[in-house]
Amino acid sequence: MQEMQVIISQMHRMESTLKACLLHILEDLLEEELVKFKFQLTNIVLAEGYNRMPRGTIQQANPERLADLLIQYYGEEYSKTVTQEVLKIINQCNLAEKLCQATEKCESRPNLFPSADVAQDFS
Repeated sequence: MQEMQVIISQMHRMESTLKACLLHILEDLLEEELVKFKFQLTNIVLAEGYNRMPRGTIQQANPERLADLLIQYYGEEYSKTVTQEVLKIINQCNLAEKLCQATEKCESRPNLFPSADVAQDFS
């Protein structure tokens, strides 16, 4: 029973860390880029078994809510993939690469919340 609590705790920390990584990326977008991101998010071809987020929900979401929605709808692994693909579509390949690098750091430290060195990747 205690092992299950530890696993659940680690999963929650990983989700919080991923959310922080996604949030840093989304906050790095200019307002017009965020509009393009949201538009492309409603039009991207999704892998089988995944449902599209409602357009109205996406359009009203601020970056923090959007990071939550990505994880909620697509799970941890696929939310990274979707975010990277949409960033590439809107010509934000540098942010897609930053997300890849940041999430690798997040995954290598699943028991820690993001530290200053992860946040510095977004400077």
